[in-house]
Amino acid sequence: MTFSSKGNLTHLKSTLNSDLILQTLKNYGVTLTQIKQIIFSVPKILTCKADKTLEPKLKVFQKLGLSGSDLAVLIRRNPDMFEFGLHTRIIPGVNLLKGYLGDYQNAVEFINKSRWLYCTHYSMKRLFTNMQMLKGIGLSNERIPGLC
Repeated sequence: MTFSSKGNLTHLKSTLNSDLILQTLKNYGVTLTQIKQIIFSVPKILTCKADKTLEPKLKVFQKLGLSGSDLAVLIRRNPDMFEFGLHTRIIPGVNLLKGYLGDYQNAVEFINKSRWLYCTHYSMKRLFTNMQMLKGIGLSNERIPGLC
């Protein structure tokens, strides 16, 4: 199988890994229609290791309360999330968001509405400085994710 994404070609020699990816997504409540949308927009997901790359990251977001459809949107909005380290970028990022926004519910809202995984360390610091400024002028933790 060959998929093209922004001029990059990914060649799959076997469908075994692809089948594991599809089954993993199904196990997390992603529908077949959503899976097709994911593969169309993020074909390199089929080259991930289901048990070592995909599942641990999906598990983190599921524990935050993201459902199948939320996970599908998250993957499509952050297509490179499978290249980011779980313990070096994703979990620390979620914890930072929780710390600045007050709780996991606000962090999840922010995650759902943004491409937060693309933030570098510098831009995350700048984002949090701006969040602090918004808190300083009286905006609540509930209103800040919508603005960001």
